[in-house]
Amino acid sequence: MKTFLSGLVMVVLVVGFSSCQKEVDGNLDNRTQIQSDSTITKLVILDTTQAPGMDTMLLMLFTYDANKRLSKFSNIYFTAGTGIHEAKRDYSYNYTGNDSVPYRLLEDYQELIIPGGFKDTAYYFYQGGVLVKDSSTEFNGYYVNTYAKLSATRYRTVKLLVGMPPSSADTCFSYLNWQNGNLLAEIDSEYLFQPRVLVNVAHNQMTYDNKINPLKKLFIPFQVPLYPSVVYNQYLVQFGITPSANNVLTWQDDSGTSVLAYVYNAAGLPKIARAASGANTIKFMYYYTML
Repeated sequence: MKTFLSGLVMVVLVVGFSSCQKEVDGNLDNRTQIQSDSTITKLVILDTTQAPGMDTMLLMLFTYDANKRLSKFSNIYFTAGTGIHEAKRDYSYNYTGNDSVPYRLLEDYQELIIPGGFKDTAYYFYQGGVLVKDSSTEFNGYYVNTYAKLSATRYRTVKLLVGMPPSSADTCFSYLNWQNGNLLAEIDSEYLFQPRVLVNVAHNQMTYDNKINPLKKLFIPFQVPLYPSVVYNQYLVQFGITPSANNVLTWQDDSGTSVLAYVYNAAGLPKIARAASGANTIKFMYYYTML
């Protein structure tokens, strides 16, 4: 979770309606929360070290199509502690027919202070409902990642860069420990292809509550969800959120430990979460709707 708290402190957002005006309960309006209002539509992330009105770090908006599938995911950024709108990043998901997983993801990033940005495209290939290959453009070439399950706990990822001379391939061997639908540990060991040298080992260990994780269904089914080199395709991981069945209580990685505490709504879903790591505290606010 290298980009969880440390990365969040670097990008601060302010919601136009000033999200800190009230300790909102995660509801879209004043209705009593009911069980069917369980689809996440918005996640607001606050840096509690900032002054009220300047404390929102990130606004994440989720849009769904007529088949209740995620069709668009937007991040809105502001400059830290100023309220200045800095950038926006949109991810659009494309599906074939009634498939439940996308075959293509379009990224559109726009800088607003100094005009600029880029667009990118990733394609996804599945086997048995699990991702086995993806590809994305990269400047003068493109990446192709292939994923293979070697045993009940061991996985291999090969990352091939094509078109940028010389073409190269790196390999990552991952150990994953899943229990009752929750990812308790992932260790990723990354090797350069030529010469065969171990260049990085990333450790992640998590514990969970016993409540439903409302963000689980938003994830593309990667075999190695926390492998840093494919985080491009898993945008939620960097905010301390996992595709596990339940919500993270503690997350330990190579940079330290984060501890999360939740306030739940009447349906048992998170409406507020606070994550502490060292002297930093990040606050999450969840908003739901009924599809």
